[in-house]
Amino acid sequence: MMYVETRRISGAAPQVLFDHLATAEAWAVWGHFPSSVLERPGTGTRYGVGAIRRIWPAREETVVHEPPEHYAYRLLAGGPIRDYRADVRLEPRADGGTDLRWTARFEPRLPGTGAAARLALRGLVGYLAAGLVRHCAACPPGCPAHNAT
Repeated sequence: MMYVETRRISGAAPQVLFDHLATAEAWAVWGHFPSSVLERPGTGTRYGVGAIRRIWPAREETVVHEPPEHYAYRLLAGGPIRDYRADVRLEPRADGGTDLRWTARFEPRLPGTGAAARLALRGLVGYLAAGLVRHCAACPPGCPAHNAT
């Protein structure tokens, strides 16, 4: 199993970041993906455990939905890796902001590609964490995360 991790500090409260992570449609906004849609609602809540989102070109399932401190998902399809799972932990700061820790574990699909996959995923996870923090600092009123339930 291979691992990557990134950490960021956000001025936004943990619940704000959590809503942006959990809301499938918000990923297209803050992650700058061509599309991101909820394919199947979760159990208990719309974006909860079991929810499946399609973020071009991937398909992912929510496996942990514990607002506002822990959100996790796993890749179902669409990547050059297997057994991918990401966990995002959000810890409140005394100043009202959030310490964000985004970790991911995976196995390379092809032997010998682990180092390249780790490098690519480290870049992707860092990009996503930075984009989430940047967006939440000035989230516009029309963002889909404002309708999170």
